[in-house]
Amino acid sequence: MTINPRGYPVEPGTALAAMTGLTRDALAMIRFVALAEIGARVALGAAIEQAMAGTTPAPLHIGLLVNRADPIATRVGLAPLRIGATIAGVTAVLVAL
Repeated sequence: MTINPRGYPVEPGTALAAMTGLTRDALAMIRFVALAEIGARVALGAAIEQAMAGTTPAPLHIGLLVNRADPIATRVGLAPLRIGATIAGVTAVLVAL
């Protein structure tokens, strides 16, 4: 999935909707870091900023919040999304553990 420079998912897919129990429309209106448990949000935000600056951060382990259910242990990999010489956002890969 893609995270835009403001921190929101770009056209969230059905896989993320299924993981979180939220609709794709709802996901498009929520900053990506808000999907993580509170204790992981600062580290996740810093990793997104690092990727926006052009560096690939180390993968993170977070608790992904799920609507009306317990959080899911999730590994998140982030990388800068480059279009030519410009960083247009962040590519994120989420794997439930």
